Amino acid sequence: MLPLPLQRHDLVFLKTIDETCLITPVIEQEWVINWQQAARPFWATRQSDTQHCVVGVTRYTPQDKKRISVSVPWSYVKRYQAPPLLERVVAYLPMSWQEPLNQVIELAHKHQIVVRVVGAAAYVPLLGLELLREKSDVDLLFVPSRGSLVKEFLATLKALTHIYPTPLIDGEIRWLDQDVPWREYAEIKVKQCLVKSIHEVKLVERNTLSSRVRQERLQLANIALTALYDELRLCPKPGLVSPLDTGSHRDMDRLMLWRSIFALRHYFLTIIDLGRQHAQFERLREQGLAAENKMLARTGGVNTHRGGIFHLGLLLASRASQPATSAKKICTRIVELWGEELAKHQAQMRPLNSHGQLVYRQWHRPGALEMALSGYAFVVEEVLPFYRQALKEEGVFYARTRTLLLLMTHVDDSTILWRGGETALLAVQEEAGQILKMGHMANARVWARWLAFHYRMINHNLSPGGSADLLAFVMALNRYATDSDTRHLSSAQSRRELLCV
Repeated sequence: MLPLPLQRHDLVFLKTIDETCLITPVIEQEWVINWQQAARPFWATRQSDTQHCVVGVTRYTPQDKKRISVSVPWSYVKRYQAPPLLERVVAYLPMSWQEPLNQVIELAHKHQIVVRVVGAAAYVPLLGLELLREKSDVDLLFVPSRGSLVKEFLATLKALTHIYPTPLIDGEIRWLDQDVPWREYAEIKVKQCLVKSIHEVKLVERNTLSSRVRQERLQLANIALTALYDELRLCPKPGLVSPLDTGSHRDMDRLMLWRSIFALRHYFLTIIDLGRQHAQFERLREQGLAAENKMLARTGGVNTHRGGIFHLGLLLASRASQPATSAKKICTRIVELWGEELAKHQAQMRPLNSHGQLVYRQWHRPGALEMALSGYAFVVEEVLPFYRQALKEEGVFYARTRTLLLLMTHVDDSTILWRGGETALLAVQEEAGQILKMGHMANARVWARWLAFHYRMINHNLSPGGSADLLAFVMALNRYATDSDTRHLSSAQSRRELLCV
């Protein structure tokens, strides 16, 4: 596996180029250095290995074009991103191309397919129309979010190319991390397709491509739902709803939370689709608000999972936006894709009188937005390694309990601040830390103090809802990440356990 989850056609920006880099042909070294210093992108290639990232760039001249290869250490990669959207490039292309390509954009939007530009046309906004030849084609990358809509899209696209023979619309359709020529895939009689990925080229059964998308979509959503169910099933949890009791909550119970979780299943599927499209944060937020409204309708107006909608929504979108990768890269991707919009949203939220913003203005403690803007650094660097170690040493149940304790020790929980103020928060953090220091949860003295902590939280009407949201986040992140060496229960086992509660 490569150190970064690159895909074919990704644009790669380099920090520098020096004597450790290998440029082929070497005669193009000066031109390549100037290209990098102008902050222009290279494209990912299949030649990369675990030590070196091999990128390419094409030098266009009036007479010819020359492909150049550049091998650099992975540490030289500054950032990477998907190729530009067709809708952002089309205005720079020849006037005669714009009508057919705008129809492609409209057709793709109707079928929930993202269209990106690769090849020469992608560089036109940077270099101008001069790099296009008289018979240049346009290479497009079609990224469907749902396989069921692709057949109709390709049939209509094929008909459109007969109406508009120029430019020749070439390119590929992407199934997760595998790209196949769209014209080849459109031929229903073709049983096998030649697919390309960042790792290999191979023949694949045509009918398995869309099924992979469907299976991964369901699997990712199921992991998020299971994380919420597992957090609910854990008991006791100080002040929180569980199968044992309703904790400090007089307005909700276990059955209400189950209904709330069930109401979120379509939200998670939609967020996966938006993540694959690298959709803007505003579109993620719109779906989050719609999920909140559905949740409130199911719970009679009670806020049960607003934090989970936010945290798990971002996590799912980030995971769906890239191939499977490590926990750190999943969380870092949140900031790379949506950090700027999240910061603007944070500024817009500050004047509002929501519970979270009132708490922030009074105590200036970081909340969910600040956690996301940090790339969930505390979770990745402290909580997730702790959880994984606890899984090895104590098993699933006690690992989750101890991880909740760790979160309660360090998280500035806005739910506790709202209910009891800063004095209550500090007292909760102190007690959680003391229990954590006592050792394994299976010890009778530790368990007795944990249980007493639960009833004390109820007596003071305190509930660490923010910590509970992050516990679900940690459990889901562990299952999404490729660097997890301790896998959870299978989905089937998880479902059987749920039936036993």
